[in-house]
Parts: sequence; C-alpha cells; structure tokens
Amino acid sequence: MEKPIIKLNPLEKTAIHVATEKSFKELMNVFESGEWAWRGGETPRSKANQSSRNPWDINGENTCVDAGFDYKLGVKGEFGFGNKNLYLKEGWKVILKEEFYETQPDVTPKKITEINSYYDNLPQTQ
Repeated sequence: MEKPIIKLNPLEKTAIHVATEKSFKELMNVFESGEWAWRGGETPRSKANQSSRNPWDINGENTCVDAGFDYKLGVKGEFGFGNKNLYLKEGWKVILKEEFYETQPDVTPKKITEINSYYDNLPQTQ
C-alpha cells in the first residue's frame, strides 16, 4: 500500500485540541499524509512516536497543535504545539480535530481510515 497523500489547508490563529494520546497520534498521521512538518523540519510522526518528551506527554489532556500555521514563526505548513491555555490567552481559536477535518476537503472519514490503516501497519521504527 502506498503512503496516502492529501492536501491540507492551514488555518491561521487556530489550534487543534487533542485531549487523548490516541487523538494526538491520529492527527499526526493526517499531518504526515499532508506533508506538514514540525517547526524545525521533523516529520509529524517522528515526535509522536518518541517514547518520552513527545508533545502529548508534556501537556497531556491540554495539548494543542497549530493548525498548519506556526504559532511562533508564522510559517504555513509547519506547526508547533503548546498548552491549550496558551492559545486561548493569545486569542487563538481552539477547535477539535474533527472540526479541523471538516475544513479540509481531502479529509473524509474514508480517507482518515485509509491513513490510519497505512500507519498502523508500518513497522514501529518509521
């Protein structure tokens, strides 16, 4: 199976709240298929699969991820993360990943299933 590739549209001043580790990892799968990168160039899944100090481990149920418009650098297609309260304090809109998906024409329930199936079947080292 080939890696699914999708087009994602960044949302300015918007953060995606991922209250569970599973939700965070699923969003990273979608970002990886959208060919977005963490600030600094790492692939989305590289940080999500770190055994310690991954973004969800740091902020837990308050984890938010930039919606494709880097909070600190203002670069489209790159993203960072932070605590939900930071984004709210800065006046950013905070949405759930499902709300983000609704803004993305390429992200359908069928496509999400395909993406997650692809990454679930990769060896753990990738």
